[in-house]
Amino acid sequence: MDDGGIVKQCRIENEALRHTRNALLAIIDWPIEGTTYSRKLSGLRFQQRWFQQQVERVFAIEEHDGYMNLVLDLEPKYSQQVKQLQSEHVSLRNRLTQISTRLDRMQPDDLTTFNAICEELRSVIQSLDDHIEREKEILQLAFNQDVGGEGGS
Repeated sequence: MDDGGIVKQCRIENEALRHTRNALLAIIDWPIEGTTYSRKLSGLRFQQRWFQQQVERVFAIEEHDGYMNLVLDLEPKYSQQVKQLQSEHVSLRNRLTQISTRLDRMQPDDLTTFNAICEELRSVIQSLDDHIEREKEILQLAFNQDVGGEGGS
């Protein structure tokens, strides 16, 4: 895939991730009616898996076909920042896997655990949002640098 195709694919996948993220937050914010929350738990399990799959897809594209290699090719001086972003991918994947396991094992009457998982999901989403902002910054640095040219003297 050429550089333009990679950038376009990353944008498309990140847009899909944004929609999936918003749907997950909507389910987290969905008020519980009555004394049962089994429908909300079911919806949360489904949407969390979908979110995790979309995160994995975006990370795989970034790592294998996407911007990370382009940044390193264009501006090797940003290798530490790229390594940090890759490390964050591992951390976010692990956190999502742990949440998924907790959701699968959770009893439908354990509201305390349910609320804790929802808060952990909010935390992961915030961490992902922050991560995406750092990715944008490194992309702007690598692709929009003024490398000089004809000038004054």
